[in-house]
Amino acid sequence: MNFLGWVKNEDNLAVLRTLQILLLMPAIVVGGIWTYPIFVKRRQRYPRANVTQQIGHYPLLNNKVLLRATVRICNEGEILLSLVSGFSRVQQMIPCEDDLCKVLEGRD
Repeated sequence: MNFLGWVKNEDNLAVLRTLQILLLMPAIVVGGIWTYPIFVKRRQRYPRANVTQQIGHYPLLNNKVLLRATVRICNEGEILLSLVSGFSRVQQMIPCEDDLCKVLEGRD
């Protein structure tokens, strides 16, 4: 007997339908578990941050310079972004060589 003939038998068709239902139920449960955090709670696993920084310098008296560094962190994702710690490092190169100072000041 071929497969098509086996399926046309009413007893075998009932077994196949029962098997279909038994396999479909766990698939629906797994799909629901996967869908809930992504679409219902709108949460994903990792946050997405957009980090930009602006640096400006302003001349002060006695050849001193005020350096202002602003860091902006925007949460682009749907996950809560918590910043535990952070730091910025500023380094100064002194003394400036005469050739380099002239180039930086725009004098050749």
